[in-house]
Amino acid sequence: MHIAMFTNNYKPFVGGVPISIDLFAREFRKLGHKVSIFAPEYNEEVEEEEENTFRVPSLKMIKYGDSCFPIPISGLSDFKKNFGDFDIDIIHCHHPFFLGRVGQKLGNKHDIPVVYTYHTRFKEYFIHLPAGVRQVCQVAIDKLLKDFCNRSDLIFTPTDGMTEYLINKEVQSKIKVIPTGINIDNYKKYEDGKNEDYRKQLGLKPDENILLFVSRLSTEKNIGFLFESLQPLLRSNEDNKTKLLMVGDGPQKEELMQKTKNLNIDEQVKFLGKKDREELIRIYKLADIFVFSSLSETQGIVIIEALAGKTPVVALNGTGVKDILTDGRDGFLLEIGDKDGFRNRILKLLNNDELYNNMSEEAWKKANQYSINTLAKKVLSHYRSLCNGAKTNDYKSEVAAGRER
Repeated sequence: MHIAMFTNNYKPFVGGVPISIDLFAREFRKLGHKVSIFAPEYNEEVEEEEENTFRVPSLKMIKYGDSCFPIPISGLSDFKKNFGDFDIDIIHCHHPFFLGRVGQKLGNKHDIPVVYTYHTRFKEYFIHLPAGVRQVCQVAIDKLLKDFCNRSDLIFTPTDGMTEYLINKEVQSKIKVIPTGINIDNYKKYEDGKNEDYRKQLGLKPDENILLFVSRLSTEKNIGFLFESLQPLLRSNEDNKTKLLMVGDGPQKEELMQKTKNLNIDEQVKFLGKKDREELIRIYKLADIFVFSSLSETQGIVIIEALAGKTPVVALNGTGVKDILTDGRDGFLLEIGDKDGFRNRILKLLNNDELYNNMSEEAWKKANQYSINTLAKKVLSHYRSLCNGAKTNDYKSEVAAGRER
């Protein structure tokens, strides 16, 4: 099978969508399938460019914090003229505009089934816009998303919550829940005792409790709540044995660093910047508790990655997170704004070895449900169904009877 992926962001950009595409593409290739990826050009070089990756000339126009997202200009590339020669079996779009729209139109033109993965809650990112502009954009994205979904043959969402969201937006196309997977085998290399050298590299002492946060450092991640909740636990002093590691970068970094100084927790909070996949896995493995304050996740891949590190999670009960965690089993879910409860759950885990060990084992069991090999095979089965004549947008009877999970 020849699969074409269309995306508006990809390596070297670091984010959930590129990670998901890369994981599935690698697994599809291992299983004997061909994958072509159509993605924007970036100024930065890509260390390892996969075969059959086609870069589309782009304008670096969309400014977001310290990043500049490309606008791919497909008219400057000749791939559309020759697309019929690619012999594509399935088109998988990862955005409902720019290259995603191009992929959908090519599918319609060449009678190729089109799949769309709803990765991103776009409206959550409009909080940075002025009120009037924000309202216009929210209406526009709702219309665009509904139209794109209903012109696709199959929709993948990462969680049940996102499925319900699309149903409420009157999406009629068939929807299947396919989470982003992880490569479980990568975590087995750093079992207990095989990661202490990395702890030393990070300047961490053997007896320190390590809290970990991994995400883009931006407003929608609600990091201010995290610092304010943890202040009594992290307040800088010589006897404090708890550290908070912040992995990631973003437009709020300088503001957040200043906030740690204002709260007198700057000695206990370490900003590590971006880390490659190998380093990130090692950090997940050495962390004691993963803490997460975001309310804007479609899935929260970092939650699954933390669980694969056998790391219990304390998080807010937001979208994308509550679909993964089982409160009291592999982590704790707190109501939005509950700073005391958030901090107290962390202390409860740190002070109860039996509870911690049980949650750690449950975390590992949960992570295994997200094995990329298992999920890739499920996706391929849906691809085959479409290619074998199941192409249809008329799903109204199933919507009335209840969505298929």
